[in-house]
Amino acid sequence: MNVLFLRPQPAIRSLKYALGFRSMNAEIRLYHGYTSKTLTELYGYGDEYFEKFIKLDLKNLE
Repeated sequence: MNVLFLRPQPAIRSLKYALGFRSMNAEIRLYHGYTSKTLTELYGYGDEYFEKFIKLDLKNLE
């Protein structure tokens, strides 16, 4: 299953969800769409729990 998080900026809540899914050993692939910074840029870790961070363009979100 694929899960896409869409938030202007990733937060600790996104990281907690990612850790919870990982602890379940589920076949879940996590992706995060954002407009500002990634978890690692903000907190120094966290990107490793997601398959990919996708930078969104604020001017073209249609």
